[in-house]
Amino acid sequence: MQGEHPDPPSAEDIMRRIILRFHPSQYLPADNKKLAKLYRAALKPHKGILILDNASSTKQVKPLAPPSSWLLIMTSVKPISIPSMVAIVLEPMDNLEAQTLLTRWAAGISPAITEITRICKGIPLALEIIGKLFTINSTMAPDYFAKKLTEVR
Repeated sequence: MQGEHPDPPSAEDIMRRIILRFHPSQYLPADNKKLAKLYRAALKPHKGILILDNASSTKQVKPLAPPSSWLLIMTSVKPISIPSMVAIVLEPMDNLEAQTLLTRWAAGISPAITEITRICKGIPLALEIIGKLFTINSTMAPDYFAKKLTEVR
């Protein structure tokens, strides 16, 4: 959902992506009200879990609330409130916890562990993904990866 991006995708942009996952050749109306109706119709016959990671705002997320047969899981670094939503505030991990978790996933990452945990901001999912990346690609140099990750940010 690109919550920290200066111009994150709108709810309508996300609706279009989801509709096309269910119906790849579906015509997408330009009118936002018709698009929202089509979005709900695409989800209604199904059950599922809609995961919206790194949401930017209530404005971005509220229109995406799925039908009651779906579970909505949303993450955000900013507080977002939606009626009947249960919010759980999770603090980022401290440096020692983050480094311990990352080391469990990729023991060979130690040369750049401080830099990589700083870049991940103590977010467990980010740490896990990077740890798994190093598990899969054991030839990747941790210090080179940290440098490239910093450049991309």
